[in-house]
Amino acid sequence: VLLARQTFAALHARVSSVIAIDLSGSMKEPFPGSTVVKYDAVKQLGSVFASLVSPQSRSGLITFQSDNSDRMQVRTITKLNTNWKLRGNGVSHLDYSIDEVLKAKPNGGTPLYNAIAEAYQMATDGYDEKMIINQVIVLTDGDNRDAKGSISANELIAKSKKLQDPERPIRLSIMGY
Repeated sequence: VLLARQTFAALHARVSSVIAIDLSGSMKEPFPGSTVVKYDAVKQLGSVFASLVSPQSRSGLITFQSDNSDRMQVRTITKLNTNWKLRGNGVSHLDYSIDEVLKAKPNGGTPLYNAIAEAYQMATDGYDEKMIINQVIVLTDGDNRDAKGSISANELIAKSKKLQDPERPIRLSIMGY
């Protein structure tokens, strides 16, 4: 019974999450030693996330890759908003985000540092003190590479330090595979 209560509480916690998803070309490849394609796993993760997330939680979605000329493409797909808020077409914010993930096409390089900087900026701008957790989650399989004009690790650290506020903490989780 205690485990069930803890699980229910965790599933209904008010969380604000900016999710940044790697759409580089290597995401079309299977995991080493497996037939499971990396981006297929991300899509499955999105479906699981949608089935577990609290309606009161908020999410925002960023994707990142480079085009065929190695130009960065860090795109805000959805800004932070309540997951079950309906859009003009009657689709919830969360369902729209999941649909965008399902139809995305991986290609190109990995402007990872720029994506982290943009996601952290979105989380900072949209910080909500009513949320138990404000966070950035990055799903990637690679290094920062093959994207013209991408910032360096030191530039990312400097930008992040400027945005940090101990009174408004934002968690950063990078899930690499």
